Order: sequence, then C-alpha cells, then structure tokens
Amino acid sequence: MQTNTSKFTVADSVKAATKTSGLYIIQMKGAPEIARASAIGELTPINQLVSTIGNNYNATMPKMRAYVKVMKMRQAAVASQIGVANVLHNYEHTFNGFSARLTPSQTKAMRSHPDVAAVYEEELHQLQTYNTLAFLGLTGPGGQHTPDIKGEDVIVGILDSGIWPENPSFGEDPSIAE
Repeated sequence: MQTNTSKFTVADSVKAATKTSGLYIIQMKGAPEIARASAIGELTPINQLVSTIGNNYNATMPKMRAYVKVMKMRQAAVASQIGVANVLHNYEHTFNGFSARLTPSQTKAMRSHPDVAAVYEEELHQLQTYNTLAFLGLTGPGGQHTPDIKGEDVIVGILDSGIWPENPSFGEDPSIAE
C-alpha cells in the first residue's frame, strides 16, 4: 500500500515551530521514588505473588513523602542555580526530573551541572505507521502468530498521538461491506 506523504506537511511546519520552543525535560541524578521504594522494602518484588498479595508501593507513606520532598528540593535548587524562574512540572515516581522553558545559555549550564544526568529538548515526532500489523509483518494467514509470536518477550507500548481526521487509517476500507 502506498501512502501519499504530501498530506503530512502540516507536521513538518509544527516541528519547525516546536524546535525553537525552548521546552526541556531535565533528568536529575539519583533514584526516582519507585526505585527508592524498592530499595527500602516499600515495594513488593515483581513476581507472581503481586497478583494475589498486591503491590506495597504507596506514595503517601511518610518515607516516600519525605523522599519526594527531598527530590523536589534538589530539583528546585538546580533550577534556581541555573536561573530558571518557572519549573513547569516535577517528575518523581518513575523518573527523577522536571520540565522547564530554558534559554540557550541555561540549557548549556544545565547540561554541565553536576546533579543533572541528561537534558532532553521537547521534540515532535511523526508516527512511522498507522497500520502496526502490516508494519510488523503480522498480516499473514496466522495473523499475529505468523512469525510464531506467542507473547514472550513482547513489550506493548501505547502512543496516544491524538486524532488527525485526514490520516488514511480513518478512511473507508473497501474490503468491509456496509
């Protein structure tokens, strides 16, 4: 199936505008809250027992709240040292970091800060497929089991890309009778 890529030019102009947005995600050094919970015994190990006894992770436990408070204080200190006036969002549960709008000089300073692990610029990505089964080669007579995939070592990811009505996946499928 051929796709007319001339319909995708809107995303390219959005990407150019986003490139200069100055929005960044800053990853701090140090464990996020969930890793800390595991280290101090506040998290049930990942195993079959989790389905019957549950997961002990509770972000409202005093130890977890105290750890998050320290993380946010460190994040605020780094932002302040670089001259960032407005932290847009703090991340603590599965990622230790924050997002902020940075100038080029702040970005450079952030990247060289000893408490910063990484600095990621906001990027707009265009989906490479709207038909995952065909993209993965799973359209044979056995469907998803064509290459003998039974689910082992499979990671499922969901990308909510919003709705673009002009996308071919919203077009009529001539193989489906009305």
